Amino acid sequence: MKRQTVNKLLAIAVSAALCVPILLTDATGASNAVAYASGNEDPSDNNPDTPDTPDTPDTPDTPDTPDTPDTPDTPDTPDTPDAPDNSVSDNGSSSSEESSSSNDTTSAPAVVTSRAGASVVIGSSRVTSTVGGIFTATSVTGTAITTPMANLASAIGLSSAEVQAGTNVRSYICDNRDQASRASLQNAAAAAGKTVAGFVNMDLYTITKRGVVTKVTTASEPVTVAFGIPGRFVNANRNFSILVIDPTGKTVVMDDIDTDPRSITINTKVFGAFSIVY
Repeated sequence: MKRQTVNKLLAIAVSAALCVPILLTDATGASNAVAYASGNEDPSDNNPDTPDTPDTPDTPDTPDTPDTPDTPDTPDTPDTPDAPDNSVSDNGSSSSEESSSSNDTTSAPAVVTSRAGASVVIGSSRVTSTVGGIFTATSVTGTAITTPMANLASAIGLSSAEVQAGTNVRSYICDNRDQASRASLQNAAAAAGKTVAGFVNMDLYTITKRGVVTKVTTASEPVTVAFGIPGRFVNANRNFSILVIDPTGKTVVMDDIDTDPRSITINTKVFGAFSIVY
């Protein structure tokens, strides 16, 4: 066998053992591989390695773009201050705009305070009330007691000595929202052949200098009281009255004694839950 053939066979065996790819068609490569496998020759001595190409240095990282600072929050627009409450007044006067709502009797009513001797708008007129108090009603547009104080005190059982000692008379006028009371007044009005336009409480109190409060429910003599009628109730064909149930359970209808269609003036001996009827 020729030497070249032997060398190729040896190269194949060495290649299989070393897992090194060899071009069997290259006799020089085969001879070198055999020599390296037998320990007689290092192939690198004959074919020096090409020096490695130095690594290309890494491109330095681009520095991070600094964060854009947050845009500061737009400050909140301050709340618009509430309009001052002009509903409470110590000047003793009230008007239909101040004391009632012509469209909604369930809305929060205005609160009007008054002193004795204050001028109050009742219908088309201003009248002087001998009694001061608190007014929160929307079913009427104002209330005034016009009986002179001496007569009123006598009618409700106050002596002149009590009056001189500082005992005062005050009123509290508000809408009647008690369902049982309203039902009773409604039934009484129906029995009297009347239609209810509104419900109002007129409470009267005496207050001593020491603060002792006593509720007044009846008077021995008639007390004159005037009420303003809201525009939503006014009608040329309506003759208004005030209906009340007295402490004995009797229905009392008090007719209007003035000529103003926008007001009702009555003489009453009973205070408490009233209904406006026609």
